[in-house]
Amino acid sequence: MMRLKMKSCRGVILIALAAAGTGPTIPTAAAQDITIAERTLFLDKHFSSTGKQKLTYLFHQETSDIPAFDDKATIEVDEQRPDGTASVTTEFLSDQHAIPIPPIEGATGNPIILGFLENDIAKMKRLTGGSVNYFRKRIRLALAAADVRIRHVLVDYNSQAVPGQEITIFPYSEDPQRQRLTPYAEKAYVFVTSGAVPGKVYCIYTTMNNKTDQAADSSLIIAGGDPKQCKSEN
Repeated sequence: MMRLKMKSCRGVILIALAAAGTGPTIPTAAAQDITIAERTLFLDKHFSSTGKQKLTYLFHQETSDIPAFDDKATIEVDEQRPDGTASVTTEFLSDQHAIPIPPIEGATGNPIILGFLENDIAKMKRLTGGSVNYFRKRIRLALAAADVRIRHVLVDYNSQAVPGQEITIFPYSEDPQRQRLTPYAEKAYVFVTSGAVPGKVYCIYTTMNNKTDQAADSSLIIAGGDPKQCKSEN
C-alpha cells in the first residue's frame, strides 16, 4: 500500500515503486551503487533552477480497455528553497482519470513521474490482473539494473533545440513470469529529462514492440515540447 504522508518527493516516489514489505526502495551506496537512472529520476533536484511558476504537461492515452483520451497534468511550484528543493502542488489528470498526489514540502524529484507511473500501473493491473505491488517492484528493479539504456539526445523545447537524456527500461523482459503478461512482456518505459526544461522532465512515454488491439501506450510531455519526439514508433 502506498503511503503518501511524506514531506520528500523522493520518499513518495520511491515508496510508490517498492513492493510492499520489501524494505528500502533504493539500496544505500554501501550495499549497491545507485544507478544513473535512479539518480536522474529520483535523487537529482529537479526544481533547483525552477522558480515560482505553473508547469503544464499534456497527456495522451491510446485505446486500451478504455477509449483513447487526452488530458493534462500541472505542477504548481509554490516556493523554491535555497537547498534546491521546492514546495509543489500537483494535479495529475482530471475526473475519473485523476491520480491523487498530495502537496509536497521540500520536493526533490518531480512528482509528475509518480503520477505517470501510478496511472500506468493501474492500467496494467486492469489489463492483466496483476497486482500493483508486482508492477511497482518490476519498475524499481529495472531502474536499479546496471545495464539501463541511456543516451544523450536533443529535444525541441519552445522552438529551441536543448540537450537532454533518454532513459529506457524494460521491466518485464527478464521476468520469469513474462508469459503471463503477453502481449505486454516487451513493454518499454522511456523517460526524457533536460536541465534546460523547468522541472527537468521533458516527457515520459511507453511503447511496445508488438502492436495489439489493446495498444495501451501513453505519453506525457511538457507544454512547449514536441510530441513527435515522445511517442511510440510502432
